[in-house]
Amino acid sequence: MWPILLTLALTMAEPASQIRASDDVVFYPTYARQSDDGSHWHVRVHGLIFEPERSSLKRTALFSLLRRMLGLLPEQAETVTFRERARPFLVGNLSGRTIHIRLGEQVYEAGTSTANGHFSATLELPSDEVKKLQVVGPGGLPELHYTGVVQPNDARSFTGRVQLIGKQGLSIISDIDDTIKISNVGNRRKLLGNTFLRSFKPVDGMSQQFDQWAQRGACFHYVSATPWQLFGPLESFRETEKFPPGPWELKAIRLKDRSALTLFTSQANYKPAVLRKILTDFPERQFVLIGDSGEQDPEIFGEMAREHPKQIVRVLVRHAAEQPANARFERAFEKLPAERWQVFKDAAELKDALPTELFKSLLE
Repeated sequence: MWPILLTLALTMAEPASQIRASDDVVFYPTYARQSDDGSHWHVRVHGLIFEPERSSLKRTALFSLLRRMLGLLPEQAETVTFRERARPFLVGNLSGRTIHIRLGEQVYEAGTSTANGHFSATLELPSDEVKKLQVVGPGGLPELHYTGVVQPNDARSFTGRVQLIGKQGLSIISDIDDTIKISNVGNRRKLLGNTFLRSFKPVDGMSQQFDQWAQRGACFHYVSATPWQLFGPLESFRETEKFPPGPWELKAIRLKDRSALTLFTSQANYKPAVLRKILTDFPERQFVLIGDSGEQDPEIFGEMAREHPKQIVRVLVRHAAEQPANARFERAFEKLPAERWQVFKDAAELKDALPTELFKSLLE
């Protein structure tokens, strides 16, 4: 009798799930940081709730809108790859849904979704509790794994992971397009083809170089102005090409409002604020910024390095164009010591880009 009553009490105490059988949820990889006094962790949860794409006049209209925005021919929009890449742009984002997650034996509120379907929350968990719950993630670093709370008759499982990043150490913040994935950002036609019509291709040698740095203890963040709708294929690309796991920061857009106009806008309107947030969250860590010359990475990274000289120890830029751009790089990295920045064409040039002393404390 008592076990039955206890089970009923726990069931009644648990909040009812607002994830319906017709809904879908994606949890994005995030990070957690420790408080200044080490007593607890700030654990960020971020995800999306939506109704999957279904045949309707509204979905057809959105599909046509996306095709016209991208300037694609009708036959190009009929390919299997394009339809798969377009699908996340056409879903029905759900607002006003309060999401709960189960972490260990506890249930926590993970935020209420906004008009674009995104929800987020930062949980404060005692350090001793986090120590009990942490597991070794696929990259060999400690993580927390959780699941979304669904309704009792729902057998689905929506899972998420949070990387635990310590106060000190080395973090590598990497761009995506033309840094680790061939995109040809400087050529709109090629960019659209490489993003929406063809399989993603890695920049030769970058996965192996990232893996070497990961083996020496570095953490990774992936920051790009690519829309969140492409997270699925990008994460599959990362796994397939064996790039180290890490939290993602992409751009939120929605075809139904003005945010859609930012699909092809400059990264300068988005990336600096994201970088500053990461640097602020980890004031004692050292950072390496890796990007490319296709957009504004040299200028953005140069500005960041001058603002945070004690944190940003290296800036690495892949020169993605054929023509020389020495004057541009000199301007972008003005007043930075020559040993703090490097322009490269091939991943092999990065072999000695990060000296051993940057990793020494990580291996002790």
